[in-house]
Amino acid sequence: MERKSIRRPPEGATAGLGPAAGRAAGAGFLALSWLVSCAPEAQNPAEPPGAHLVCAEPEVDFGSVWEGDLLDHEFVFEVVGDGREAVEAVRADCGCTLAQLEVEGPDGSLSPYENGSPLGTGDRLHVQVSYNTHGKRGSAPRTVTLYAAEGAVRARILADVKPWLTVTPGTRDLGLLRDSDSASCDFRVKSTVGEPFQLTHTAKAVPPEVTVRLTPLDASGEPGSAPSASWRVDVDLAAGMPRGPHVYPIELTTDQVHRHGAPITATPYVTVQVVGPASLTPASLAFGIIPAGEIVSRTTRFVLHDPTLELRAPAVHLENVRPEDFELSSYATLRVLEVPGERAFDLRVTFSDLPVIPKGNFLGRLIVETGLEEIPVLEAPVTGVVLPDAGGSGSPSSEPTQNG
Repeated sequence: MERKSIRRPPEGATAGLGPAAGRAAGAGFLALSWLVSCAPEAQNPAEPPGAHLVCAEPEVDFGSVWEGDLLDHEFVFEVVGDGREAVEAVRADCGCTLAQLEVEGPDGSLSPYENGSPLGTGDRLHVQVSYNTHGKRGSAPRTVTLYAAEGAVRARILADVKPWLTVTPGTRDLGLLRDSDSASCDFRVKSTVGEPFQLTHTAKAVPPEVTVRLTPLDASGEPGSAPSASWRVDVDLAAGMPRGPHVYPIELTTDQVHRHGAPITATPYVTVQVVGPASLTPASLAFGIIPAGEIVSRTTRFVLHDPTLELRAPAVHLENVRPEDFELSSYATLRVLEVPGERAFDLRVTFSDLPVIPKGNFLGRLIVETGLEEIPVLEAPVTGVVLPDAGGSGSPSSEPTQNG
C-alpha cells in the first residue's frame, strides 16, 4: 500500500493551504543511493519478458504545495513473471530528491535492499522517496529510476510549487557606476498568504560599502510596524566601491520556519559594474574554440565616462601571459575604431592562421594605454582554444567571425 505525506512549515506559515497531509513516511532510514541524472523518461509501456518489476501506482500528484515543503511518498514495486530480478542502481533526476530501497520480508517487515540482490516472483520492493521543494516554482515533477536487469522502471512525483514569500524584482542591475558615485535600489518582500512576519538581513556576502535597510509596510504601502506581511528592502552602495563587476546577494531570513527547522528565506541580488574615468566593455575577449585556418575577431569598447576629459584614441598591443605560448601578436591584427556619436572607441582583435599548440588553449592580454593620468592602462584577458584542422586544408575562411 502506497503512502504519501507532506511536511509543511508551521501553521502560521501555511494559512489557506490546510493541515499537513499525514505524518512523514520513511523517516529514520539511510538513503542507499541518489544521484543527479538526465531528464526523466516516460514509463515503459511494454512489459519486458521474464521476471520484472511492476508498480500499481507509479505516479503520485501532491497538487499545490508551498515552496520548502518536504514531499514524502512510498512506491511499492512487485516482481512478476518467471525467473529472478535485481535492481543494480536507483537514481533521481535532481539532487533535491532522495530515494531509499527496502525489501519486504515474509512477515511484512522491511529491511534495506542491497543493490544487485536477487528478487524472486512475488517479492516486493518499497521505494521511499523524499523531495525537497526548496527553490522550486510552478510545475516541478521529479522522477526516480530503478535500473533493473530487465530494464528501467520509473516512479514519478508531481507537484505545483507555490512560494510562501515573493521578492520583486528578483535582481536589480545598476549597470555602470562611477567609483566616485553612489547608488540605491529597493525590493519588495511579501507573504503570499498575508501572514505577518519578521524580516532580518544576515549581512553575509556584502562589503561594508553596501548597506541594507528594512522597512515594514502597512496595507497602503506606507511605513508601518513589525511584524508585517509586506516589507521594503533598500540597498545603498556608497561611493568609493572597488572597480569591476560585482554581484551582491542580499540574504534575508524570516522568523517563520519549515517543519524541518530551516527558516523561510529570500535572496534578491544586486549587480553593478563599477568603473573609473574609463572602462572596457566587455572586460575580456573570449574567442572560444577556433578551428585551425579560420579568421576570428572579437571587440571590446573603450569608453570615457568622465565628461571633463578629452577623448583620444588609445594605443593598444597584445602581450602573452604564459611564456610558453606562441607569440600572439605575430598572428593578430589590432584596429582602433572611433564610435560615432559616443565618447568611445571599439578595439578589435583579429586572429588568422593561429598555430596548433600541444595545450590547445592560449592566454594573453590586450593592453590599452589610455593616455589618462588617473588610469593610464587598462587590460582585457584574451583567451581561446585552437583545434587542428580536421580537413587538413589549413585555408582561412574569406570572412572573419566576429562577436556581437
